Amino acid sequence: MKTALNISRNRHGIYYVRLFIPKEFRLHFQHKREIKRSLRTDSKRAAIKMARAYRAVLDQFVAELQNMKFPFPDPKDILRVTQISGLFTLPNGARFQGQISVDHSDHPNAPEEERKSVQAAIEALGLPALATSPTTPLIPVASSVRLASVIDEFVQHKLGNGWTEGEHAHEQGKQRLGLLLEIVGDKPCSEITNQDAIHVWETLPKIPTNPNKGSLAKLATLSEKIAEAKRAKLPVWEKRNQAVHWELFVSLIKFAKKKKYILEDIIEDLTIKVSKKESKANSYKPFSDADLDKLIHGHVFLPEKASRTANHDYHFWLPLLAMYTGARLNELCQLLVEDIKKTPDGIWYIDITDEEQEDKQEKKSVKSEAGRRKVPIHSKLIELGFLEFISGKSGQIFSTGLSYAAKGKWGKNASRWFNGDSACKGYKQNCGFTANSGKVFHSFRKSFASKLINYIPVERLAQMIGHEQEYKTTFIYIDEIQIKTLKDDIEKLRYEIDLSHISYESFVAKAKK
Repeated sequence: MKTALNISRNRHGIYYVRLFIPKEFRLHFQHKREIKRSLRTDSKRAAIKMARAYRAVLDQFVAELQNMKFPFPDPKDILRVTQISGLFTLPNGARFQGQISVDHSDHPNAPEEERKSVQAAIEALGLPALATSPTTPLIPVASSVRLASVIDEFVQHKLGNGWTEGEHAHEQGKQRLGLLLEIVGDKPCSEITNQDAIHVWETLPKIPTNPNKGSLAKLATLSEKIAEAKRAKLPVWEKRNQAVHWELFVSLIKFAKKKKYILEDIIEDLTIKVSKKESKANSYKPFSDADLDKLIHGHVFLPEKASRTANHDYHFWLPLLAMYTGARLNELCQLLVEDIKKTPDGIWYIDITDEEQEDKQEKKSVKSEAGRRKVPIHSKLIELGFLEFISGKSGQIFSTGLSYAAKGKWGKNASRWFNGDSACKGYKQNCGFTANSGKVFHSFRKSFASKLINYIPVERLAQMIGHEQEYKTTFIYIDEIQIKTLKDDIEKLRYEIDLSHISYESFVAKAKK
């Protein structure tokens, strides 16, 4: 809300001031009607003081223009005002609390009269006088802006530099920044020190693998979850995950330092490095053909129904779709019947997109721009009856057992069913896999890629699975030809497993028992 001083707040809560320039003096200000300056504070009281200082300085220079007592300096240097709320040190060693410092002494054409006009403006505000030395500037300390406001500003900066609104990188980035904020606390930037950086660096290796799942989900704070994980000897974050969070924290601090919210290098030489051995050990592993054979001979695909087990259509189709499309879990869970399409040449494909139904409030999402793609349907899926399964349906393909969650999107329930968590075993454990085997639902995608890379060019595989490519490719055709080429590619996929016992009709009949 604007005040008499023409102060406003931006969307991040930071105040700025607009200074009106009299018409007869605009020639000296590059014909501008007003000057706009950030006050770099979220405190209204501090902002008012700073705005008054700006106004006083401008008025002094306008007065000098009217009197024309000395050659006027370049207009762009008129408001060379350095301001950071907090404690200031004068060249003579005196210290005072305030919101402004003014230093024109480094201007090569600044005469003594100009310095006197600046001095008069400061004295009119009741601030301590400047030191007599014209060459030593005031030394400011850090801003009172709180870390949460800096994070909001950082997110907006990232949205224009790599992140896209609503996509995976954006949502995951906000989640990670929220965790870092919980570790440091929403304190003023002037209070953030190297000890806070050390605290983040020491905390990341202690965070449990799934802090928001199972029994840990009931605990309110991260410190409680860390203490419980230590007591129960739960696994902690992989080194790679620690490094990703640390790199984001370093980027945030660099951004704050660039904006002058933080003045010191609080990171120093702290780092979290991931060796090639650790990176390889911590990555998800593909399913071998033997692994896949174990999964398709689990209770979902056998005539006998497991005790106390509810059967949902996604239990049957998601593993098969992942095997033969290489799609991500959430991409499959959010599919609509309208996403299954056919080209004029008769090629069936899955249109993976973030376009939503008008009557749906829940959002569809893709991980990146490359995630929007068309994946031909493998003949094995057609043979198993996938097209018959969706025939006559409308809306969500998997209409039971799945629900939208802000963090896990459409795939949260399916991930818990397949991978399990600290509270219950998943389907993979029931098929003989251990919780820490490195093989999860995402391993279907790894298997798909590791098989096809032996038969097709890497750029076409990247296009099929929705990976960002690190180089430009000339493989750009119109949709129909592109899908035909990809259809030929995907049919080269072969697993050395026997699917003859798999029947959706038997699955449905079992559910009725």
